[in-house]
Amino acid sequence: MADLFARGEKPEYLFWVGCAGAYDDRYKKVTRAFAKILSYLNVSYA
Repeated sequence: MADLFARGEKPEYLFWVGCAGAYDDRYKKVTRAFAKILSYLNVSYA
């Protein structure tokens, strides 16, 4: 997020991963896939 704020931009959405998305192997895959979808759709998120 720091790079967005440095450019004077704000993300439209905050993607909160939480514990499961950060540590559980299965949910890490879901987290990465969802981030790829958001990026593909050009959604501004952090």
